[in-house]
Amino acid sequence: SLRSISNDLQEDGLLQRFMVCMVKPTGRDVDRELDRSAANAYERVLRTLWAQSAGDARHPIPFGLDAYDVRMAFMETATALSQAEGIPAAMSAHIRKWEATFPRLCLLFHLVDLAVQGQHPGQNEQISGKTAERVANLLTWQHSHVEEFWLEAMGDGGDSFAQKIAKHILAHNIIDFSHNKHVAEPYYYAWKALKKTDKEACYSTLENAGWLIRDPNAKLNV
Repeated sequence: SLRSISNDLQEDGLLQRFMVCMVKPTGRDVDRELDRSAANAYERVLRTLWAQSAGDARHPIPFGLDAYDVRMAFMETATALSQAEGIPAAMSAHIRKWEATFPRLCLLFHLVDLAVQGQHPGQNEQISGKTAERVANLLTWQHSHVEEFWLEAMGDGGDSFAQKIAKHILAHNIIDFSHNKHVAEPYYYAWKALKKTDKEACYSTLENAGWLIRDPNAKLNV
């Protein structure tokens, strides 16, 4: 649905301010008994956070020196990722938002750590290097999801997808190409989002360009 209106979305708008998570099928559901201790601990943390107010601390919570170093190193990497050649402007804008996302998540993680111990903000607090590293790791993990979202889920139709498959063939030196193994699994959501005509155009483009020779006995279920 987003892809259908992507041309009308701003390149630096509300969507770039979200954290995205591209999920994949996990198979059959498994019913498990509720972990009561974990549920109770989670509720205690939420209630402790809820009981706080913006005026509880009455002081800023700055980065410690170690945390500052982590932040600057991470932002150097994030800046390079946002300037990568060939990525959409909207994806670049999404990554640039991490400059503001990073300190906000650090503050959130810091408050959650206090809440786990049943504590409220006190005096002379700082964001620790350990907290900053956890946030840096989270946003580093986020990059692959941001990349999949903007390059695949929000990408163009058949011709663009044909280029993606061609690059995949080159990158993995694929000789015996399988739709299920090399398209349906690694690009599940992007393929699913394509219209039937785009799917057919994708393979027609690859065949016409000589990238693939279709097995006469193979059937493409689009």
